[in-house]
Amino acid sequence: MNGKMPDLFHLSPDARKKAKEFYYFYTSEEITDFETQKLIIEAGRWLSYFYENQTIEDLKLQRLAIKRGKALSHFFENQTIEDIELQRLVIEQGKSLYRFYIDQKIEDLEIQRLAIEKGEDVYFFHKNQTISDLELQRLVIEKGEHLEVFYENQTISDLGVQRLVIEKGEHLHSFFKNQEIENFELLQSFFKKGKNLEIFYTKKIVEAAHKN
Repeated sequence: MNGKMPDLFHLSPDARKKAKEFYYFYTSEEITDFETQKLIIEAGRWLSYFYENQTIEDLKLQRLAIKRGKALSHFFENQTIEDIELQRLVIEQGKSLYRFYIDQKIEDLEIQRLAIEKGEDVYFFHKNQTISDLELQRLVIEKGEHLEVFYENQTISDLGVQRLVIEKGEHLHSFFKNQEIENFELLQSFFKKGKNLEIFYTKKIVEAAHKN
């Protein structure tokens, strides 16, 4: 449990007093009873403290919390959401997605596709999730949203996908800086285009070319 009292300076005296009451209640003991947890979520009072200090594991309650949509950044930060349909609900609902992508692990390919296609807060998705499926990598590149952070945080080793990146020609600085390009023919094809050659002549790319 989180034992640090949050800063309440921004609240009125009455609200500050109430916040302290809820805070100490939620940190005094583990609340595991289903009906009590349900009542708290439905009441929606000072849920940030509740989510920070309690564990919500029941799928029905997780769904209720997501649908209620209050203090979701605290909910995603402190709870584990593994159910695929609940992950789908979060993305479709689109509330506090940045926090969801930072703190939750999304492995299902269809859920990853949904996140990419929806495009909301996809910057945080590319930065914090692992996208290894080749078709999804192609989809990201074709859509072209936040490619710089995608190239910085994902591993792109498939030759066909690397070729697509070079053909598309967007954010190549970030691509070449963070990916390993070892195919000499691919590097040559980039060189022959005669565009962005300053990227080709960076130390890393020259060394890769010399390996071959």
